Amino acid sequence: MNIMNSKHVFTLGRAIDTKYLPNQLIISITTIALLVGILIYIFSGNNLLDAFIFGIIFALIVFLSWAFARETYPQGEYAAIAGAILCIIILTWFDIFQLIILILLWFIISLRLINQTTGLKPSKVDRLVILIFTIINSYIFSVIFLVFMVIIFAVNYRFTKEKSDIYFMIIGIIISFVFIFFQQILYNQDSLTYVNGLLVGLLLIIFAVMMWLECNIYIVSDHSQEKVPINRILSAQFISIFFIGSYVIWFGDKSLLMLIPIWCVLFCSIIFSFINHYKNLKK
Repeated sequence: MNIMNSKHVFTLGRAIDTKYLPNQLIISITTIALLVGILIYIFSGNNLLDAFIFGIIFALIVFLSWAFARETYPQGEYAAIAGAILCIIILTWFDIFQLIILILLWFIISLRLINQTTGLKPSKVDRLVILIFTIINSYIFSVIFLVFMVIIFAVNYRFTKEKSDIYFMIIGIIISFVFIFFQQILYNQDSLTYVNGLLVGLLLIIFAVMMWLECNIYIVSDHSQEKVPINRILSAQFISIFFIGSYVIWFGDKSLLMLIPIWCVLFCSIIFSFINHYKNLKK
């Protein structure tokens, strides 16, 4: 049976095989992140309950950073682990932007719709969940989430020819105009300095080049155990790049601290990709 054609209410979740070493590592790292978060808050003079809540948030951000890395660089299992570890290290020195959880969740499920790493055919419920997260993020942050949701459904329609994607594109466009009409969102909330813009641009360009060089990698989906089409993987990766770049331009310098987990993931993905290419050249 082709699992891609089987019926599931929600298909964008991915189970964690606890017998698989990288998954065992991320479970351990997430537990460490929980303890680190609790200790940070306790040493800051807060009570145990607040510290525990903060620890959960801290651990969730680290875990979602790992999950995000698994969608943007599916072949980089240990790059995702390194990204999670780096995330813990960096976040202990900076104020945590807790709402990054919503951005990461939106990113993860949206990318899974495109890259199909789950191996399951997306359902209408999947699309509805993406729409709900998009509206929430658009209300909190910017209409840019709705714009990219329309792009995501358009890209997915190119692969699937599902009419549902067209319907959700239309809904997204209508809601975008509603947001534009009722909210003062057509302005840049902070300036982006030349140096920061250059650094972000270089990081995204290098990431794009490294991912393109690995476009011959064989990636298997979770449920169907079939090869994931590389054009789907690349589409998800380049949408990620364009969204992150747009987000930074929109929010300016303050976005650099907001997106710390994403920078950690991209940096480690680039490093591990370089290592893979070096090993291949040595063969």
